[in-house]
Amino acid sequence: MIKINSKPKIYEGGQALLMLLFFVLVGITVATAATFAVAANSEAATTQSEGIIAKEMADSGIEVAMLGILRDNDNYTGETITDLNGGTTVVTVTGGSIKTIDSIATNGSFVKKVEVIVTYSNNVLGIPTYWKEIN
Repeated sequence: MIKINSKPKIYEGGQALLMLLFFVLVGITVATAATFAVAANSEAATTQSEGIIAKEMADSGIEVAMLGILRDNDNYTGETITDLNGGTTVVTVTGGSIKTIDSIATNGSFVKKVEVIVTYSNNVLGIPTYWKEIN
């Protein structure tokens, strides 16, 4: 006859609890790592968007300068534009019939400069021959 021992061994009683504790700790570790990864990506995206905004502000400054040249009949030399978000754009226009327009935009810690060369004669502003971001 085979004798079956119905008493559990002493060390088997806490095995399920230890396994549960192990899986809970692994789950918490994975969740914490995912939270840190999301936070880092969010900060990088914010930083990148501020740089893009600065570039767009500089381009807008160029467009304002082109309108200023057309409206002021060649007397426009530039201006400083203050953005609603606290950024500034400084626009300068130099030259005679061939004009160089410089636009320097500052948004937070980002500074972007755009330079455009355009012709102007007989109250007609030509198509820009040069439009480039200067770093």
